Amino acid sequence: MDPDSLQLGTKNLWGWLVSLLSKHPEWLSAKVKFFLPNKDLGSGNEALELTQTVSLQLRELHAQGTATWQKFISCVCMELDVPLGLEVPLLSTWGHGDGKGGRERSTAAR
Repeated sequence: MDPDSLQLGTKNLWGWLVSLLSKHPEWLSAKVKFFLPNKDLGSGNEALELTQTVSLQLRELHAQGTATWQKFISCVCMELDVPLGLEVPLLSTWGHGDGKGGRERSTAAR
């Protein structure tokens, strides 16, 4: 699966997400372990650049299906300091079904 297929019609959303999560590699690794407890993504990735590792982790999360991906995107928006210009497209493109709820929870949690 390539990043273009994950963009779902939003030109730079995948790149923004990789860039954002490249600033929070420990957080992402913890979330990957939470969502994919039986998956070992660490072996063989030592030689990869950080953005490649982040992209690989995101692809693995996305491959788990819509429910896992939506929960992950909600975590990103609620737990990280996501700029509004990125949070809205993330939730509307990849968030919970109708896009409701994520923004309210995110705002209340800050």
